[in-house]
Amino acid sequence: MGVSLNLSRMMFLMLPQAVPTRGDSLIVGAPDVIQPMNGDKSGWEERSGKNGDPFNCTFNPANISFNHGIMSLNLLRNGGAYTSAEYRTADEKYSFGYYETRMKAAKGAGLMSGSFFTYAGVFGQKSHNEIDFEVLGKDPTQVQLNYYYAGTGVDQSNAKLIDLGFDASQGFHNYGFLWSRNSIKWYIDGKLVHTATENIPQNPCKIMVNIWSGTSTVEGWLGGVYGGNGASAQYDWIKYTKVNGENATTPAEEPVNNKPVRSELLKSEPIKNESPENTSEDDSIVNEFMKIDRDQSAPADKIIGEQLFNSLVTSRAAFNGASGGLIGDKMKLVASKSTDAGLACLLRSPIEGHLVFNYSGKVTGGYRDGGFTIIFIKQGPGGDYRKDEQIGEESVVPSKDIKKASFEIPPGTDKINFVLVGSGSVNVEISNIIVTK
Repeated sequence: MGVSLNLSRMMFLMLPQAVPTRGDSLIVGAPDVIQPMNGDKSGWEERSGKNGDPFNCTFNPANISFNHGIMSLNLLRNGGAYTSAEYRTADEKYSFGYYETRMKAAKGAGLMSGSFFTYAGVFGQKSHNEIDFEVLGKDPTQVQLNYYYAGTGVDQSNAKLIDLGFDASQGFHNYGFLWSRNSIKWYIDGKLVHTATENIPQNPCKIMVNIWSGTSTVEGWLGGVYGGNGASAQYDWIKYTKVNGENATTPAEEPVNNKPVRSELLKSEPIKNESPENTSEDDSIVNEFMKIDRDQSAPADKIIGEQLFNSLVTSRAAFNGASGGLIGDKMKLVASKSTDAGLACLLRSPIEGHLVFNYSGKVTGGYRDGGFTIIFIKQGPGGDYRKDEQIGEESVVPSKDIKKASFEIPPGTDKINFVLVGSGSVNVEISNIIVTK
């Protein structure tokens, strides 16, 4: 009986589907990656086998079908067990850029009824990076947005539920996200619905889509344990385009001129505390900064001690209305009329000694006499920035002449924040960052 039900269900799912009206993509021209859903699987692969809790199913490549330009990922019942489907790129090589799919989700409590995401590493570990669109079958009028960076999102603290204004199981809609060094921006049918600016993933990932049923360990999240006869999530296309012509395997800077993407995509929602009417000067500064050679470094004969910038990894990157980043031996922090704007950096390992650097620029409204503050931090458990412990603080007052600053690094420091504490503006360049013993 179980086998006959399974075959009947499969025959139903394999029937030709009506071709959906193709909504406009935000990508114009030819994307760098496209899966046109015609059965050509070049560069893509199907998952096979079990994946453990919380997946109450076995992934089977036979559950993926292509009909009339539509790919269906099918969840099928065989007796008391379920087989499911996941489709993904063969390599983890896609980083900053714009990702988009046109998808119709399934419906049913206990289901992850349709997803579109990037993924790298092992869940819950430091290697884990992920950016998600997830439709939960218990209520397909909502979509859950989520992301993980280096294992910091295991408690789903980054999750955001969005009311769609439609039922995702009743028709095809466009879901896309713009991933850059300093932010993730999610779009639904071309409309910006959410922006994240903290703990942004930095590692290249695979592009994935799937449907699956959950075990009892996640029934509170999925709305129960699925007991139906099957379901299907359908995909019209999957696309990816690079930003600024960067190689897909090379992290690009915060997008400045994304020529492959329509101009509407660049109209980002205002960042907290940012003054939209006074950003032209900052924009020109950032544009100039982005032209700096990423391989630039200070001459070896002028460095005494350890070059700290070789041990820095941008973490939260620029936050609270700031722009900038770390390239070579130069760090730029730019913000206009912001509060507590700054740049966070992780260290590859805890260090001790003296932090020494050259600095120049201008700050107004800073913590002390128009200065900015350097905060030495011991990271929270598991990299959770909300549990960071501040173990030291120093202030700098930049002048228009380049000067050198030197501060003692408290033992245990594995993170350094450069922050404008107070309401004002900052345009600071820090160079020749080293540690002396």
